[in-house]
Amino acid sequence: MDSVARKLEVRSVHQEYAEVVSAGEVFELQVSTGAVVARRAASCLLVPQVGDRVLVAMEARGDAYVLAVLDRRDEGKATLEVAGEVVLRATEKLTLAASQGVDVVGGAAVRLAAASVEVTSFQTRLTSHALEVVGEAVGAELGRVKLLAKSVDGMMERLSQRVKRSFRHVEEMDQVKARHLDYSAEQVAHFRGETAVVSAADLVKVNGEQIHVG
Repeated sequence: MDSVARKLEVRSVHQEYAEVVSAGEVFELQVSTGAVVARRAASCLLVPQVGDRVLVAMEARGDAYVLAVLDRRDEGKATLEVAGEVVLRATEKLTLAASQGVDVVGGAAVRLAAASVEVTSFQTRLTSHALEVVGEAVGAELGRVKLLAKSVDGMMERLSQRVKRSFRHVEEMDQVKARHLDYSAEQVAHFRGETAVVSAADLVKVNGEQIHVG
């Protein structure tokens, strides 16, 4: 019982206001009795800065902890800091809001996992050295699409397009290789060039009600 009583010994602690004189791994505080060196308590998430008014708890043997920041001298940027890994958990909905913007910065990977993800913005910009998208289906409804690329490579089993008007300008070569090639026009099919060459290994057939040459 004596050993248990010694382990449960209650140490004398008193609290008072203090001013931060210097900030770093430890904090130098000015209290009523002079200068005190204190550490930041695990529950004190807001990092104290020089000039802040804090609440400090001091033991009789000399240990001191900053429990909370009461008043900040500089109302500018505030830092919440926790050592090690952190899990922020809510039993229901969690909302993160800021009037001037939100920055998410990670030294390594930033991962997002959810049943569904929705992004709503007036303007969205994505910048990446390499971008990879993997999925079973992609659907997009856009008013206008503009694509600038040095090269575009695609491999697909089937490509189907339906457009009202199609315009294409090729400065150099336009080459199509296919086992069967079928062009069909309801009204006029017009092919024109400085030189036109039609060649076939077996048969060239021209069929029409009228055929004009020259």
